[in-house]
Amino acid sequence: YITKNVQVTDGMTRILYSDVKGNAGTGTFLMNTSGQIIGWVTDDYKNEGNQDMTAAMAISDYKSILEKLSNGAPYPYFGIKGQEVSAVMNSSGMPLGVYVVEVNTDSPAYNTGIQSGDIITEMGGSAIVTMKDFQVILEKSSPGQIIPVTVSRNGREEYKKIQYQVTIGAR
Repeated sequence: YITKNVQVTDGMTRILYSDVKGNAGTGTFLMNTSGQIIGWVTDDYKNEGNQDMTAAMAISDYKSILEKLSNGAPYPYFGIKGQEVSAVMNSSGMPLGVYVVEVNTDSPAYNTGIQSGDIITEMGGSAIVTMKDFQVILEKSSPGQIIPVTVSRNGREEYKKIQYQVTIGAR
């Protein structure tokens, strides 16, 4: 089975579960019947409900990262785990954007002052509504580039907009 929209740093991914045996420690890959690699085995998404299954990251979700890295280029790094503000969340007063679930310690976002609970509404002059919007802007950026980022932070009575200048990192 497949779990979709799993939060990972700076994006979302799918986790593929299979009953084939795999070992994350030795670098096991899943292949389809055409001989194409479709995922790599990980232990990061194991829990009591899937202990007998092998979990694999879907390689197609990492195509742009792998392409840059294989060409010797660093991949831009922001350093958050986020989720889209749903229609229900929006109807309760949250602005549309990417809700920051977690900020990685010592990441560009962390070092700038972005916090868990912030909602990224604009980045590089473009509106951010979905995780895909966020990923597209990040992928177009370069490590070392300074990008304006607008977040809405929940205050006592309302969300306040805060503008940051984030220096994109590399990974």
